[in-house]
Amino acid sequence: MAREECKALLDALNKATACYHHLVLTVGGSADSQNLREELQKTRQKAQELAVATRAQLTAALRDRGLGAEERAEFERLWVAFSGCLDLLEADMRRALALGTAFPLHAPRRPPLQYSLLLVRPERAAAGLPRLDRGGELPGRACWAGVGTHRNLRMRAPASSQGPSGISPA
Repeated sequence: MAREECKALLDALNKATACYHHLVLTVGGSADSQNLREELQKTRQKAQELAVATRAQLTAALRDRGLGAEERAEFERLWVAFSGCLDLLEADMRRALALGTAFPLHAPRRPPLQYSLLLVRPERAAAGLPRLDRGGELPGRACWAGVGTHRNLRMRAPASSQGPSGISPA
């Protein structure tokens, strides 16, 4: 009777751990939401409750000195499976914590880095402001290239070996 109870509890814990693992994989992705975080918390609490109940059942069974060698071996096998399940749950809980910290839901989001190539006339390079003509083309010969992000634009002088379009390689 105790063996079937332990097996049932261990099976439920294994399923809860697998469900938690599946949910952790979506943290920080496109499906991340407040509902996901709440579901993670509920699943973690359920898994922890199952772990406490399973531990209590298994330790009570393993402390029984009246067990036969075969029954003891079966409970020890269940304990090894229980220990492995707890290791996986702990690893997923650590991963959920790290991902939840890296991808907070309610923090102000920074815009993603936007890389661009900016061509500037030499006389406008010091100001870093390109002046485009009406067709969207740079007037005159572009001889400065700027590569960077929207936060940090670096200007580079043309190298002696310019590319085929007269733009220095970045």
